[in-house]
Amino acid sequence: MRLRALAAAAAALMLAACATAPDEPGDATGQQAQAPAASPAPPVPVPAPRGATSYSDKPAVPPPANDNSPTRTVTLPSTGRVSLAEYRAQMRQQLMRSENASADVADCAAHASWVVPRSATYDALRIPTGALASGQASVENWEGRFSRGKQAVPVTSVVTFSAAAHRRNGQSGQSGQSRWDPVKVRCGYDDGMMLAYELLDDDGDIIVEPAAKPAVSVAPRNATARGGKSKAKAARSSRSGKATSAKSPAKSSGSAKKAAVKSGGASSASKSTKKTSKPSR
Repeated sequence: MRLRALAAAAAALMLAACATAPDEPGDATGQQAQAPAASPAPPVPVPAPRGATSYSDKPAVPPPANDNSPTRTVTLPSTGRVSLAEYRAQMRQQLMRSENASADVADCAAHASWVVPRSATYDALRIPTGALASGQASVENWEGRFSRGKQAVPVTSVVTFSAAAHRRNGQSGQSGQSRWDPVKVRCGYDDGMMLAYELLDDDGDIIVEPAAKPAVSVAPRNATARGGKSKAKAARSSRSGKATSAKSPAKSSGSAKKAAVKSGGASSASKSTKKTSKPSR
């Protein structure tokens, strides 16, 4: 009996040891249960494209002092060589290819790249690389008027993108460096046709600018009218001078004839006088 009790106690100890023993190194199931779940790797951020394109009516405009990114400069054609419509059509196609911009965004940027550098306040527009892509530029469905004041026209969509405008000579910041102002460009469209445009400052206020310089020099209407009147007056004077010169020979010839008649009458009178005064025999 004593042996049986010892055997039962030994068996119980062995069962307890097996229940509490750790998994063997070769047990893959135990390792998977104890190993913590691996967390997914965080997505690697894609760096934003560096660089920008500067549109200016000058050969070179200094870039911002705190921006060392490469800048490509596009010098606008001189006034009179190409019209705004021609430039806009060509630049729109170029921006759609190079910046992967939609048709309306590219058209809005092309328009701004012509208008801003020819304004009274700014001489260059700098558009960062990627600013016209779908993730940066916005195209909003619009119901109602585009803006207040002169731009209060109904549109169906509004294009907005960020850029920087360079102030003309003599308008520098406190540091004495050339001043680039952050701006936003907005364009209003109705079925693909631009009906409104405005430039906003960093606070969202409208930057009031005079009209852009014309693509082809046009004389003022008053000057044209004065020029037409002067030409007409000169033509009348010329005709009057010709008529006067044409009358002068006729007048001279008439005067000569009268003088000849007078002289002939005088000679005849003198002859008759001589005949009558001849003494009779």
